[in-house]
Amino acid sequence: MIASAGVAGIIGLIVGWIITIIFIIMTVKMLAGKSSHLVSGFNTMSKTEKEQYDKKKVSKNAGRVMLLITIILIAYMIILQFTFSEQVLLYSSIIFCICVVVIPIISAIGGFKKSI
Repeated sequence: MIASAGVAGIIGLIVGWIITIIFIIMTVKMLAGKSSHLVSGFNTMSKTEKEQYDKKKVSKNAGRVMLLITIILIAYMIILQFTFSEQVLLYSSIIFCICVVVIPIISAIGGFKKSI
């Protein structure tokens, strides 16, 4: 892809890898249990509602979801960088989009409330 991509393709790959690095950093922070404020819905709860949840569990579960998405993103970027077939690019793009939508929905089924 790099040889035939031209300047726009190379810039696209660079931007894609920068986004991938940002995802890796966010994943590490979430898996460490330090980023519950980045979890959608949790950051808008009132203080009393937040006390019902284990912040580390919320962050770690979101981190596991981010880890799956990050691994898929890394694989996708490698495919983009080294493939020459438009058909492979099309199928890998469809699989990537489906995974990015389905994985968070499946993971949202679990609960995070503290056990009393």
